[in-house]
Amino acid sequence: AGVASTREALAPLLTAFGIDSLTGAAQLKFAGRRDKPICDIDLDDILPADGTTSLRFSEGDRSRLPNRLDLHYLDGEGDYGRQCVSSSYGGGTHPVLTLTVPLALSRYTAQSLAARLLHEARISATTVTLDLPPKYIFLEVGDVMSIDGRLWRITEMSLLGPLEITATRYEAGLYQPQLTTAQTQANLPPIGVIARPVLSLMDVPARLPLQNQP
Repeated sequence: AGVASTREALAPLLTAFGIDSLTGAAQLKFAGRRDKPICDIDLDDILPADGTTSLRFSEGDRSRLPNRLDLHYLDGEGDYGRQCVSSSYGGGTHPVLTLTVPLALSRYTAQSLAARLLHEARISATTVTLDLPPKYIFLEVGDVMSIDGRLWRITEMSLLGPLEITATRYEAGLYQPQLTTAQTQANLPPIGVIARPVLSLMDVPARLPLQNQP
């Protein structure tokens, strides 16, 4: 038996469906990345730093960006065996990013997920940092900002003094529902027990947000 936090237990699902798990005020809440409201940042509101603007863009080391992603998953259309799909950028093969999700997926869904995760990995290298005045105190990690026409998703915030924000590129189209193809039912013999069951206990915090729940 093992003990896992709520975030650890749900991590594969959060990754697959583009959901952020956020912790604050002794609460754990979840926020999807699809159809996020966008906060327009007025360039005149960006605070100065060291005699100039605090707005800083960083592109990262493009030579280290993955050009291919290999995604391992469970065959949800067959015998639940381990399968792998690959997605590449510009026909490149290296560097390779390898990910494993313990989820039963169709091949179509796995291929779409691999393509999205590769794109996320590449655009996450492009970041922006800036300081904002207290009027933007309503912003939270996971929120989306528009700065001079480009969209950014907040990944880090510091509330000590001015609001110090770090954000990565955000493309809303990555999180729109994907059209699924028709699936055929596989005629497979019953699957026997191939391993002993594993008991995992989730250490759920005592307080969870109750708003917006039925």
